[in-house]
Amino acid sequence: MGIKSYWQIIWLGVAIVGFSLHFSSLRMSRPQYEPTTVEKIASGQSMYPYQYRSLLPLVALGMHTHLPLNRFIHTVDGYRYLFELVFTIGLFVVFLRYMRSLSFSPAACLCGLILLGHALIVTYLIPRAYPYFFVYDIPGIFFFTGGLWLIQRQKWLLFYLIYPLAVWNRETICFLTVVFVLVSYRGMPNRKIVAHVIAQMFIWFTVKALLSHAYGTSISSFAHHTIIALNMEHFRSFDTYVTMFSSVGYLWIPVMLFWRYIRNVTVARSLLMCVPFCMAMCVVGNLVEIRIFGELIPLFVVGVVDILMNAKMGTAKLCEVGGTCP
Repeated sequence: MGIKSYWQIIWLGVAIVGFSLHFSSLRMSRPQYEPTTVEKIASGQSMYPYQYRSLLPLVALGMHTHLPLNRFIHTVDGYRYLFELVFTIGLFVVFLRYMRSLSFSPAACLCGLILLGHALIVTYLIPRAYPYFFVYDIPGIFFFTGGLWLIQRQKWLLFYLIYPLAVWNRETICFLTVVFVLVSYRGMPNRKIVAHVIAQMFIWFTVKALLSHAYGTSISSFAHHTIIALNMEHFRSFDTYVTMFSSVGYLWIPVMLFWRYIRNVTVARSLLMCVPFCMAMCVVGNLVEIRIFGELIPLFVVGVVDILMNAKMGTAKLCEVGGTCP
């Protein structure tokens, strides 16, 4: 690795840290949903299912209790900025590793990082409908992207060490199992695929059972009881369609329009997971809260990057044949 490459890495690192600092500070201006603040989740006083997503709130409580950081961070809620910054930086790093595992060129990886930043801004900073901060949102994308990379590299020991934490952070990580099946089909013996699916389901249900035992389900869930009626009510407003149009930073649009340019089999198969994911969100998620589609961001980003790279190569070939391009 030459001096030029080292400087490129340094400047890329500076850009990632700079964006993460600015993004995280702007995220702090977003209000927390009052029943689901970090402090309420940490103290076990939140609502189901938000109470189950207690990984980081409990870490914050432990750090506040046992570390001298409380001289600078005076409340448990104050740790959310630290978590947001760390996981945003981590997301960019692990997403870069994921793109490299898909054999994208350095230029394509840079394009992907820019699109990732764009999608984060559109999804988490611009929306005015339900503009709440949830401490597990960006970590959820981090865990999902990390899972994509570990599946691609088949680093199963690290995958199964992280997977329980990912479930504890947010249960939607279960859709990573769907991605695993899609990308492994015909590339891995069926018995191994079944074994991995059983292992992941066992971990998911075990973590959920332990959380249910710890917190119970006596507190009713707003989402689970009224969400379908709420979504139907939302669809009476034109603003709902405008908001949903911006999901995953509008990146679903070029993916749908130029699907034929996606040549990477892993990318194409992974994107198929979006169908069951969106169907599930219609039942358990408030569709106006486009943050619920956050896990789909890395999938659509790599999809758009693959489209851009293949469309560029196709144009170059036409120029070579026609000899008319500058």
